[in-house]
Amino acid sequence: MGLLDELSLSVYGKTLGIIGMGRIGQAIAHRALAFGMTVQYYNRHRLSREIEEQYRATYISLERLLKESDFISLNAPSTPETLHMIGKKEFEMMKPTAFFVNTSRGFLVDESDLVEALTNKTIAGAAIDVVSREPMDGSEYILNAPNLIITPHIGGSSLDTLMFGTGMAIQTLLSFKDGHNLKNEV
Repeated sequence: MGLLDELSLSVYGKTLGIIGMGRIGQAIAHRALAFGMTVQYYNRHRLSREIEEQYRATYISLERLLKESDFISLNAPSTPETLHMIGKKEFEMMKPTAFFVNTSRGFLVDESDLVEALTNKTIAGAAIDVVSREPMDGSEYILNAPNLIITPHIGGSSLDTLMFGTGMAIQTLLSFKDGHNLKNEV
């Protein structure tokens, strides 16, 4: 392994493709701007011009996003239509230097195709904090995939997030008690 194998890549000036530009996708776009990234997105529905301008985001087709992005962030909801929305065909559209990130749901990605794409160097790397079968028992073949980082869905495990979520739950209960429409109805 040479020196170049040990170097990381900068995100500055790179293109971030966001699949699913809801609340989480927009938060990612906000952070990407601070790093000087170009933001493009694919969503079920195009966002308003105001939101696109706020994040300097360009709405494009999924195919174009996959082909052009240096980093691809999957934040789509889990629906029957999004089951395995990213698989072999989509990985093959990505640049061999692309990095794929899934923070949505494990079922949106065909994991065997992800492992194959990483093993064959179809893409440069991936980071996921969700898998299709949780909790993992250690027997999953995905654990041996090269250039893959797996975290145990702990992105929201901070004191600040706990306090925010608790406050939101209390506000929802108070709104319900007072007969108001619920902001986060389940």
